[in-house]
Amino acid sequence: MQKMVKGIAFFLESIPDVIFIFSMQLFVIWVFKKTDLLMVNPVAGFDNVYVLPIVMISILPSILLFQMTFLAFTEEKDKPYVEYALAKGLSKTAVLWRHMFRNALITVFSNVQYLFWFMLSNLLVAEYLFNMHGLFRFLYEQLHTPEVVAIGLAMLFLPFYLIDVAGKRVIAYLTGIERGVA
Repeated sequence: MQKMVKGIAFFLESIPDVIFIFSMQLFVIWVFKKTDLLMVNPVAGFDNVYVLPIVMISILPSILLFQMTFLAFTEEKDKPYVEYALAKGLSKTAVLWRHMFRNALITVFSNVQYLFWFMLSNLLVAEYLFNMHGLFRFLYEQLHTPEVVAIGLAMLFLPFYLIDVAGKRVIAYLTGIERGVA
């Protein structure tokens, strides 16, 4: 089962963003032509379209996050401390939550910045393919006013920076690095 899930996740991740988004638009149109049921509007035009772009922007990073988490837990499972803890009589659940989870969390959270940049690139592609007036089109139209661009970029990057700093502090606390335990 794990091999099948890993294979499907790898296949979906290997599809380029543009092809993935375009194929989902074509799928919605195909379903509409066959069943006369318009699940979501595939292109914005003059209407506000939110559902399909949000789903498209979230699917690929979610798959990537799943793969990173799965790989981190697989790497932690093979480390000697897990075997030692199991040999001492700790349950698999205790080893998973007390030791493996904390150490896998470090690996996963260190890649969150990569996911952020991946989502931004997906957002740029989605805005173009869905003909949406979103963040990047707004920033492009405001290039002649640097104050608006600076405020827009600060509003985009500041929350992610604060989340990154808070996450590193939480990881430091959970792993004992902050207390000098590690």
